[in-house]
Amino acid sequence: MYHRISQGTGLGNPNPPKLLNIGKLSLMMEECIKEAIELYFKQWGGVDYMVHLDGFTFGIEPSYQYDKLKIIEIDKDKEKSFIIDGKSWGAYGSEVVLKTRYYKDYKKNGKFKKFVDYWHPRIFE
Repeated sequence: MYHRISQGTGLGNPNPPKLLNIGKLSLMMEECIKEAIELYFKQWGGVDYMVHLDGFTFGIEPSYQYDKLKIIEIDKDKEKSFIIDGKSWGAYGSEVVLKTRYYKDYKKNGKFKKFVDYWHPRIFE
């Protein structure tokens, strides 16, 4: 989640966080996140998550200027699964420029597509 410098002072990113660590992770979701940390989030050593009706989302949001953003969602409709990469250009992790790539847009079986192909049936069996 965003690192908040202080409450009530006006310092920090004014945008609400996307990953609130809300929802109950199933055992398969926990295993999926462990593998994702090794593949995508090793430099951070962990992720935030959000479980919702259509699937679950996990990743890292920027806290400071020039921090990176990386979010992965595995959706019940596999074609709607996506990965977002971005970077914060504003103070306190604001003004994020991002690029979203959906599972259905991939032409070749790259790392992300193989990751979703492996975990989707295990999570949504």
